[in-house]
Amino acid sequence: MKNRMKNRIIILTALLIIAMIPKLSSSESLGPEMLLTGRCRYPIAVTVYSPVYHVIAQFGQERTQALNKLLRHLSVTVTLDGDISETCLAVDDEPVYSYIVKEKDSVRKTVYSIQLDTFYQQKSEEPDTGNTLMLFLDGDFFTLNRMLDDFYPLFEKTAESFKEYAKPSAAVSLNFRGYGKGVRKLTIPLPDNYIRDKFPEKAASLADTDEARMLIRSLLFSGAQKIILLYDQDDRLLRINYDGSVGNSEESIRKVSAVWRCVRTDKRKKDHLTLKTPSVKGTDKYILIYEREVDESDSERQIIKWDLQLDMKEEEVRKKITFNADLQLDQNILSGKILYSEKQDGNEKKTTIIPSMKKENESEYSGTIEIANNSGKIVTSSTQYTVRVIPGKELTEPESIAECTSANPDPDTESGEELLRQRLDSVLLRKLLSLPPEDTEFFSLDIPQDVWNTLVKSLF
Repeated sequence: MKNRMKNRIIILTALLIIAMIPKLSSSESLGPEMLLTGRCRYPIAVTVYSPVYHVIAQFGQERTQALNKLLRHLSVTVTLDGDISETCLAVDDEPVYSYIVKEKDSVRKTVYSIQLDTFYQQKSEEPDTGNTLMLFLDGDFFTLNRMLDDFYPLFEKTAESFKEYAKPSAAVSLNFRGYGKGVRKLTIPLPDNYIRDKFPEKAASLADTDEARMLIRSLLFSGAQKIILLYDQDDRLLRINYDGSVGNSEESIRKVSAVWRCVRTDKRKKDHLTLKTPSVKGTDKYILIYEREVDESDSERQIIKWDLQLDMKEEEVRKKITFNADLQLDQNILSGKILYSEKQDGNEKKTTIIPSMKKENESEYSGTIEIANNSGKIVTSSTQYTVRVIPGKELTEPESIAECTSANPDPDTESGEELLRQRLDSVLLRKLLSLPPEDTEFFSLDIPQDVWNTLVKSLF
């Protein structure tokens, strides 16, 4: 559905914000890892309501105000539980329709509930399109952060696992501001025959997560590879260098050069990664510079920052992405800014997110989130959402519905999907039109009264 992507952005933003708040309940920590990985460890329910548009590029002031009067009756509650989510759209807190989604291995299964009718839909390998920020988060940002967390313990094991190839160097003294001092270096050159016969499976066996193991096994390593490990005075990994040729197939091999500085303590996590992957064949490239920091050492003030710069070229298309944030939690009040920018063909699109969230009680958080979108220097939209976050209920996978009739169409077909969309829109429109006339003016603006009355009667 067209609005589903926008709802995901708002819900995701709310979760990003409350991830900064240390406790969702007295016994469990939400933790900033959710902010970086996009994954919740237990169910959370997020309600978004009373949106207020300050700017809509295509609307004048009168129509914008009329829209705000209408939208103040709407609310959306999304419950997230692992790879299952439930979304409920309500008007004046009365449910209009809902749907449960199960997403796994690129397969999405959705069951819609509208009054007494239920619809079943299953889509395979059909990613959402339309919102570049959401696509970037799902496709790049969250995966990158999970891999940084997964690969650090993997590289901690490489010295012992590849000790027959390890070559210690003489004592070194390398200082990195904000990271520490390197005093010991270990170089691990891995020959072509070892890479070809043993490396992928050996490296995969060192991973602690299924996602990391699957990623390594999906890659094709070509030729000799080299790993350089730098340790600090406490014998902790301070910097990791990796050089080699890697791809998903023979045709997609890239020269990979990674330099990764890192800090890991109980209260602090900091990374600086420079990744360059020019294509061996052709001119495609992927250059990433990414720094992130999570600091919870001060119980009164926690911070989380990231600064990502991405330069990509695929055939003749070149795109540059910037995604940075500076968030701080001070006395249970969170503030800061998140900025996403995408440049392509001389055009720039930008999204700015400004949170203002606070802890209301032991298990509830509320506040506002402002989201502004720009095309170049023009503000195309600016909206403020009120958000409430509470612990959610456990969800179960939606059951398949066997029968599909004209009244209960099969949304897997093009005609069935259109009928379903029309049915959802119709149910919502009827509910909105039952509101007081002064709040439904958005629909009737610029329409003669007699024509409007005829239209309304035709819907009931």
